[in-house]
Amino acid sequence: AEYMGHFLSVYFFFAMFNLEGRRFEAENVVDSCWLAEFSSAVADRRFPCLFDTLQSGGMMAHPAFVWALELPILMRLMAGVPPGAVHRSEDLHLHRPVRAGDRLHTVGTVVSVKGRELTTRFETVDAAGEPVATSWKGTQLPRLPDGEAHCFSSCVPSEIPPTIPCRRADERRAPRAAVALPVAAARRYRECSGVFDPTEEVTCCPSSLLHGAAVVACAVTALLRIHMINPTAVRRVCVGRFAAAVEPPATLAVPSTVAPNGAVRFDVVLPSGKVALGDCSLEHAMQSRL
Repeated sequence: AEYMGHFLSVYFFFAMFNLEGRRFEAENVVDSCWLAEFSSAVADRRFPCLFDTLQSGGMMAHPAFVWALELPILMRLMAGVPPGAVHRSEDLHLHRPVRAGDRLHTVGTVVSVKGRELTTRFETVDAAGEPVATSWKGTQLPRLPDGEAHCFSSCVPSEIPPTIPCRRADERRAPRAAVALPVAAARRYRECSGVFDPTEEVTCCPSSLLHGAAVVACAVTALLRIHMINPTAVRRVCVGRFAAAVEPPATLAVPSTVAPNGAVRFDVVLPSGKVALGDCSLEHAMQSRL
C-alpha cells in the first residue's frame, strides 16, 4: 500500500507537471434543436429569441451556451488529474451572439499552473475565423494522495486573465431575482445541454448537484428578466468565486446592484443564506434592451 501510494504520487506529479501548454480543439455545427434544448434547461419562453426558429437571422443562443462547447475540451485538458479538482472562477466574453447554423471552432489551452491553481483559456471563432467568444476558467487542483500540497509545477503565468470587476460605492440596488430549481434540474441540464457533467468525473461531485455553469446560466436568465436585458446583448459573464454546491430542489436568491455603465453585479445565495456564487458580473450593450 505504501509503495502504491508513492507510485500514485509520482504519477500525479508528472501529470500536473505536464499540464501547462496542453491544447485541444473541437469543431461544432450549432443547430436550432441544440440551442432550443439548452435554453429549455436554463431559460423560459419569455425570451422568444431563444426559441423562435422562424425569426429573422435564425434562432439565437442563450449567453451561457458557449460553455457547452468548452466543457468537453476541458475534460481532455484535465486528463490525468486526480479527483478533487474544484472550479473556482469563470470569465466569459461574448464578441457576438451564437446563432443556429454557426460552424464554430473552439480551442482550449492551459495557460498557467501555479501551485495548485490552474488557468485555462478558450477561444471560439466562426467559419470565417471571426471571434465569437473568449473565456477563462480558474480551477483549484487537488492535493496528491500522500497529502503533498506544493509539488505541482510552479511558473509565471504566460497570460494574465482579465480582472474580475468589483462592486463600487455608486452602484444602485436592484430588485432581488429568484431561481426556482426543480428536483430534476441537474438531470435536465445534462440531457438538454449535451454535456454530461465533468465534475462527476474530475471532482467526484454527486450527479444530484447542479453543475456550476448551469447555476450561473439560470441566474443570468433571472437577471435578464428582472433588468429587461435582451439575451443577445450580453457581452460578459463572470464569476469571481464558486463558493458552494447547489443541490435541487431549491430556490436561490439573486441579489444585484447596477453600475453607472449598466453592468449588473450579483451573487447567488442558497436558502440557508450561504453564498453559492460570489463576486459575479453581467455586462451588456445598454442600447439593446427588451
